[in-house]
Amino acid sequence: MLSIHGALVMEVDDKTIHLLANEQTITLHLSDPTLLIACLELVRALKLNFRSFMRGVGSSPLFRLIITVPSGATITVTERTGWPKRFLPLSIVITNKPYWLKIMSKLWQCYRR
Repeated sequence: MLSIHGALVMEVDDKTIHLLANEQTITLHLSDPTLLIACLELVRALKLNFRSFMRGVGSSPLFRLIITVPSGATITVTERTGWPKRFLPLSIVITNKPYWLKIMSKLWQCYRR
């Protein structure tokens, strides 16, 4: 079973990302929701394979990634258990969906430029 502990602060321009790892939970606190694209670019630049990482964690349903923003909206990613895991390995729970749709729309517009 994987156990992660630590904290990391990343600065992008004048915005910050706080990464906290405690046991099997990784929490990203984004000072601005547009930092989500910076996180995705970091994962892409480091050539991280999230699916391989999840396999390395084992079959523990306790592992989760939580992304939060100051407005209180969250995205929680956990590994599925049972038969749906083969076709849909990750479970994604989003709170305040209209807020995230608005942010994703802005990110998409920036990405297309």
